[in-house]
Amino acid sequence: MARALNFRQFQALLDEVHAQYNTLLMNNNVRWLSRGGVLERFVVCLDEIRLFMNEKGQEYPQLTDTAWLTNLVFFTDFTAHFNVLNKTLQGVGKIAERMFCDIRTFERKLQVFEGDIESGQLKYFPNLKIHLENSTIFMDNPPSHQEIHKELSSIVAAAKENFSNRFLQFRKMETTLYFLTCPDKAIYEELDISCLHWLDLENLEMELLEFQKSSIWKNKFYALRATLEKIECEGMTTDSTVGSSENEILKVWNSLPNNCKSMKALGIVLLSLFGSSYACEQLFSALNDIKSDTRNRLTNELSAACVALKLTEYEPRFDKCAACIQQQKSH
Repeated sequence: MARALNFRQFQALLDEVHAQYNTLLMNNNVRWLSRGGVLERFVVCLDEIRLFMNEKGQEYPQLTDTAWLTNLVFFTDFTAHFNVLNKTLQGVGKIAERMFCDIRTFERKLQVFEGDIESGQLKYFPNLKIHLENSTIFMDNPPSHQEIHKELSSIVAAAKENFSNRFLQFRKMETTLYFLTCPDKAIYEELDISCLHWLDLENLEMELLEFQKSSIWKNKFYALRATLEKIECEGMTTDSTVGSSENEILKVWNSLPNNCKSMKALGIVLLSLFGSSYACEQLFSALNDIKSDTRNRLTNELSAACVALKLTEYEPRFDKCAACIQQQKSH
């Protein structure tokens, strides 16, 4: 991939043998999903890679090492599951509560993956299953599958423990995060607001009691949850779903009366928590496209204006604007 001649020759080989893909992928640490894509493409083209290396007279013992290949196909399947998680976490404006729900769901999946490997069924690791079956058929002394399953399941267990430690702070605030969409079910003693000492929450407990006695304001959040459920079921694209959900939540919180001042402050704070760095990465990607080597004379003011136009969700109503303009006719 790094040498033009080898790249063209390998492409010609893939075309000649009618391979599934016509090239390999290169890893880019900036892009979240590239590592899994690189591994998957490499495994699919593994036979062609071996053939190409043999024609070049270059020996890579890893390509025939059963233990190395076992790790390769395992991490190919494992990173594919991580890619699914990363896709669900992408999008501008995703609230922390929803993202943490995705994280907790993936932790449960890790537990299922661990049991799947220990049992040897490998329902969620198709490449690993095919590799182990082939190694049993074509090798005289195949390695013990039980030992392999034990080693790989320990890797999944370590990933599960890492997730548990990494999101420990969010786990402590789990009940507090639910306050954003379910204040009518919240219990004041279970809210973890110690880290929000800079907020004026002296009257929060009294406001919560009065709020939960009012059927009018509780019904607003019943309707909100029904709306959020409808948005999810409509199968919108990720960005539009996120934007709609966030706007609906903000609209309901803004509609609360002034005597719920402390509750509104807590709700707005929870809504404004950054779930990921996706928005920042999107901004830098847009700026790289705008201020390229061929447009290096752009001023800072003009670059900022271009970035704002690139990232805004505002869509001008051209039909309405055109209707206000009289068509110029020839005299």
